[in-house]
Amino acid sequence: VQALASVDLLLGLLRRRTPASDSDVLATIDELHETVRGATDRLRHLLFDLDTPAQNSDLGTALEEAAAGILEGRVRWRVECEDDVDLPEARRVMAHRMVKEAMVNIGKHAGAGHAVITIRRSGDGVEIDVDDDGVGIEMGALERRPGHRGLSDMRDRAAVAGGRVSVERRPEGGTRVRMWLPAADPD
Repeated sequence: VQALASVDLLLGLLRRRTPASDSDVLATIDELHETVRGATDRLRHLLFDLDTPAQNSDLGTALEEAAAGILEGRVRWRVECEDDVDLPEARRVMAHRMVKEAMVNIGKHAGAGHAVITIRRSGDGVEIDVDDDGVGIEMGALERRPGHRGLSDMRDRAAVAGGRVSVERRPEGGTRVRMWLPAADPD
């Protein structure tokens, strides 16, 4: 992050020293500046994500904290968790990251007023539904698209753990992201 901050400062200095008449060079500097800022933001987010509250608390509490940080003030939300439902730490961290991505999508795309995160036992694993009452996902958004890694990252993470993710429009409106992760590694 510090190296990128230095590059950011140097690009700002370069821009100030470039004559206004050299519009092509200025446009290139501005593009590079924006790229560096975006990379810095993504790296900060990644570093923040590495130290997740899911390492130090149960899944329900970790998802309540995530919802408060992501949805508070934008969407009314609640987390419903069956008593004593949890996952081993590595799976809990994975579930936490997947649900956070679903919450970010609600905040960015859904236009929702309400979101409900439901955590329950299901077979030999844990199922988590993230429901919203927004506009509903377009079926084309379910396909892999360049620059849009959220849903595919969730599916990839689940597959690595032997789980699954499905995304669908809810009949009553909005979107449901359903995740299932096994509670233990297969024998």
